[in-house]
Amino acid sequence: MLKRNKAPGLDHVTYEEYETYLNTNIQKLVKRMKAGKYYPQPVRRVYISKG
Repeated sequence: MLKRNKAPGLDHVTYEEYETYLNTNIQKLVKRMKAGKYYPQPVRRVYISKG
């Protein structure tokens, strides 16, 4: 389950925005995956200094 108080993703879409059109978003995602046209966004790397 996603936590609602987190920052938006790299695509700047918030949890609430994605949830508003959840069924449509999932259908589009599945369609892109089946067509081989889904490319996930790169991961944002964050370095945390140690002490």
